[in-house]
Amino acid sequence: RQRQMCIRDSTNIVRYSISKMLENKSGWFLITASAAGLLSQVGSATYSTTKHATVGFAEWLSITYGEKNIGVSLLCPQGVNTPMTEKIKDGGVAGINGMLEAEDVAKISLNQMAKGKFLITFFNELE
Repeated sequence: RQRQMCIRDSTNIVRYSISKMLENKSGWFLITASAAGLLSQVGSATYSTTKHATVGFAEWLSITYGEKNIGVSLLCPQGVNTPMTEKIKDGGVAGINGMLEAEDVAKISLNQMAKGKFLITFFNELE
C-alpha cells in the first residue's frame, strides 16, 4: 500500500492534468518526495525506494515537458509536522534536525516555484 501511495499519487496527478497543461501551453507540478528521496530513510526500505522513484519521476517529468513550458519543482523536506508525524516523538528519524511547520513549507515552496527552482529542500547540506 505504501509503495502504491507514494508513487501513484504523483503519476495520477500528471496523468489527469498534463493534457490540459499542454493544451494551455503552461502549467507547474510540485512533486513531493521527502528528504528520503535524496538520502534514505533509516529502517524503511519501502519508504526510501518509493521516494527515490518519486525523485526520478520528477526529473523525468522536468526533462520531458520542460521545453513545453511545463514547470516542475521537487519538494524534499525532512521532518514536517503533519498528522503522519504527530504521534512520533520528536518526528522520529525525520525530526533529527528539527521539525518544520506545514504552513512554512507551503509558503517557501510557492516562493521557490515562482523563482523556477527545481529542487526545494530545507537543509543546507544538499543545496
